[in-house]
Amino acid sequence: MEDWRQVFAVNVEGPWRLCQIFAPKMAERGFGRIINIGSVYGIQGGNPALYPGMDWDIAPYFVSKHAVHGIAHYLAPWLAKSGVTINTLHPGGFAGSEMNEKAMSERASGVSEMEKAFNAAVPMGRIGGADDIKAAAVFMASPGSKYMTGQEVVVDGGWSAW
Repeated sequence: MEDWRQVFAVNVEGPWRLCQIFAPKMAERGFGRIINIGSVYGIQGGNPALYPGMDWDIAPYFVSKHAVHGIAHYLAPWLAKSGVTINTLHPGGFAGSEMNEKAMSERASGVSEMEKAFNAAVPMGRIGGADDIKAAAVFMASPGSKYMTGQEVVVDGGWSAW
């Protein structure tokens, strides 16, 4: 249970507390954009075949990322009239994540087994990069997203479309 507590403290309690601190200040100004960072695993189950040889209990991560979007669903109607929107950005597999960094460090040369598995599972045929997620985040933070609240934006190269 300690794993669950640690994961929930970071992935759920952290965003919830930040919302409690900043949402009222944004509402006073009449404008704000809250973007919670979820995961593609916050909208679907995982595929153990993508993590060969990893001894990692991912249940707390999955459940916590579902809860992250629950925060947005709960707060969206409460904040909407104040000009504050809250949405969840769900990245898929991205270079630079802890799991991907572990896989990259394990490869001597070429492409790791984990990276091959991810690339094969993504219709676009590759793991995402920083530029892929940046554009979605910039839009979600912009005035152009003013009529979008309580929503989920998935940036995963089509993985969740399977």
